[in-house]
Amino acid sequence: MHPGSHLPHYEELDDFLSGTMVTDVSNAISRMLKQIDAQNKNLQKQLTTATQRINSIFDTLKKHIDAQARVLTSRLSELIDAKISQNSRIRDELVTAELDFEHMFNRAAKIRSNSSAGAEALEEILHLYNNISSNYINNPNYLRALDARSLDDAVLFNNKAINFRLDNIMAATDTLFSEIDNHFAQVPALRYEEFSGTSVFKLRSVASFNTNHNAITLGAMAYVPPLDLLLTGGTEGSIKVWNLQDLKMLSQEAAHKSDVLRLQYILQKDMVVSASKDGEVKLWKIINQALNLVGNISYDNAAIFALHYLPVGNLLATGGEGNEIRLWEMVFAGAEPRSQLIKTESSRIDSLCRLDHASYLIAGTNSGTLLVYRYDATRHQLMYRLAGHKKDVFAMDCDQERSLLVSGSDDGTILVWILRERDGECLRRLKKEGTTIRSLVFLYEKEVVLTTHGDGFIRAWNTEKGVSCGSYLNDSNGGVVCRLAEQGNQIVSAFTDTVKIWSFY
Repeated sequence: MHPGSHLPHYEELDDFLSGTMVTDVSNAISRMLKQIDAQNKNLQKQLTTATQRINSIFDTLKKHIDAQARVLTSRLSELIDAKISQNSRIRDELVTAELDFEHMFNRAAKIRSNSSAGAEALEEILHLYNNISSNYINNPNYLRALDARSLDDAVLFNNKAINFRLDNIMAATDTLFSEIDNHFAQVPALRYEEFSGTSVFKLRSVASFNTNHNAITLGAMAYVPPLDLLLTGGTEGSIKVWNLQDLKMLSQEAAHKSDVLRLQYILQKDMVVSASKDGEVKLWKIINQALNLVGNISYDNAAIFALHYLPVGNLLATGGEGNEIRLWEMVFAGAEPRSQLIKTESSRIDSLCRLDHASYLIAGTNSGTLLVYRYDATRHQLMYRLAGHKKDVFAMDCDQERSLLVSGSDDGTILVWILRERDGECLRRLKKEGTTIRSLVFLYEKEVVLTTHGDGFIRAWNTEKGVSCGSYLNDSNGGVVCRLAEQGNQIVSAFTDTVKIWSFY
């Protein structure tokens, strides 16, 4: 635009260059920055108040509800952190705009004249002023977005509903927690917003179906690549076989007398292994799209929480209630196979994982300690212990090439470890304490670990930078997650009795 179009402004050039306009702009931006600072202080104050209220409410409940209080507090903390992060980004934008404006003003003041350079400088600074005014100071959408960062304490807590539930607490503890959790989810200012990660990662639901299991827990799900089948195990003891092309159930087997806790497909043996709370490990072949029992291992009625196949030595590792890990020879001749017995200092083995090239077996325990063993077909040796978790470790996965281990615990932490010859080292702590973690999968080529939580979310974490890079809401709490193919771009999750298939990119 030609400078002549701004001739009316030239009459006010002395007032403009004397600093009146830049003072007005700076004052307006300063007011907005003060508003952001006040909101951040208010958010922190509300987090403290909310934590106190939540703890006060749940102090009246039984001990097993304490974990739910920590989940709720952790979730609110994450939401407050997200709001403060958004405010920080707005602050950065405003500070940058203010600095640009002052720079342009100073430039115009230095070349103050009727020369073409002065006209161009005035043109630029007027254009910048209009930009700042329309995009920030006088932009109703921007101001509404800024106001939305503030949280109204009155809408966070429905005291009447809480008091009503507390009067009937012994009969309705689960309902209380569910209603409070849903209440937070319905407050617009508290809806979860994705953290900005350091790398692009997106997870998209592409299909879902209902299994009609009572529930699917821990690791009761397995993918069979050669047949493109999915196996699910329920707390009622059944195992179901699903065709992933049309999401139809092909067969069902009444496999166990109690909860199916773990399922694993062993590619090297073309065999499925199941472990249950009833104390039995069963081996199956898939024939005509149905499970056929080919072996059975009794565990003296002790619940089996962990199993893992070890190619080196052709062994099946199992563990559960009690301080023992057993390494079973995968050779059957009509009788129960021979086994090595590993005595541990823990009272329960929650999970098992392997690192092939070093012949390491890693055991997650109820104390939070990870035990790293070297093994072969005839012997085993405890190499070292990894301390970092405080509670049960039910979830582990490895990157075989880099000797990396990711572990998730009921204390809410996700730890990334490097496993060496004589020791291991924690490289990254991905989450502060807060909610139980029962399942995870390490997408090592993406530097991402996906975790399921007790609050109905699948969360994605960047393992290289140690930050959240996504959160995806499911239909219910808990959850199991596994990968559909070693190098594929799909995972599958199960929450209660609903299975979802996700694509990532």
